[in-house]
Amino acid sequence: MNTAADEDEPSPGYPTEYTPFALFAAQVAATPEAVACAGSDFQISYEQLWCRAWQVARLIKNRQT
Repeated sequence: MNTAADEDEPSPGYPTEYTPFALFAAQVAATPEAVACAGSDFQISYEQLWCRAWQVARLIKNRQT
């Protein structure tokens, strides 16, 4: 049964068959030098963000073992 709330659910705006990790990896591969995040005094490309994320992941993994 459809309710009014079901009809008002916003579309996520991205393909739901892919994980956030897969979507981010695809963005990195497609536009590695594009700005992924920027502030008033910094900016970081998708490739730089990818590398930093992997560094953090390795640190976390190494602390758990």
